[in-house]
Amino acid sequence: MTTSDEEFGQAVASHRATQRMSQKDLAAALTQAGMKVDAPAVSRIEKGQRAVRLAEALKIADVLGREIGDLVGAKMTAQERMGAAFNNVEWRGNQLAESSARFAEELMNAGVLFGEDPSLLDALDDLAVGRPRDSSDFPRWYAGVVRERVWQVRRERVGQGSYTVYPVAADKPGLLEAITAVADTALLSGGEYEALEESGVMVMGVLDTVADEVKHRPTF
Repeated sequence: MTTSDEEFGQAVASHRATQRMSQKDLAAALTQAGMKVDAPAVSRIEKGQRAVRLAEALKIADVLGREIGDLVGAKMTAQERMGAAFNNVEWRGNQLAESSARFAEELMNAGVLFGEDPSLLDALDDLAVGRPRDSSDFPRWYAGVVRERVWQVRRERVGQGSYTVYPVAADKPGLLEAITAVADTALLSGGEYEALEESGVMVMGVLDTVADEVKHRPTF
């Protein structure tokens, strides 16, 4: 009888072969994504000889461009699929929070440059949205540019494969509210920063703590 580890491994091997990736290629991609494995380890996974934790399974699915259900869904109960889906949402949410933190950091870094030399703002004069009022206005200005060029941005995202098609019945405002809520977890005010320092919590470890909780959350 085929075990669940073997079934998962067979699915991994099938999807890897479909993308014409070698075991070495997959190992390199997983290592770059934070799951340090080599080709022999991938071989053991595909043979069902190495157990895979949920966080690892999610990462393998992500690297292969698949959903976790594509690799294990066929043998999961409805309750297990629900648990895996919820874990997937939280894992992706943590990725979004981390990306949002880096994005905000880059926006503020650009603002620092404009603060040091306000004349640089002249180069940002946009026909539709004008130019930033000052260095602190750069994020708002950038948001205006993105909204003004939304179709161009979306075409670029489609070209990169980074888009989501949602059904007409989907609650888009609700989706945006969830995205905003997750992204907001990556931002700390000065007061929150001081409170965390006083409580002995390292600010840089906040998101890592969230990631650790998601990684070790058991399926339902």
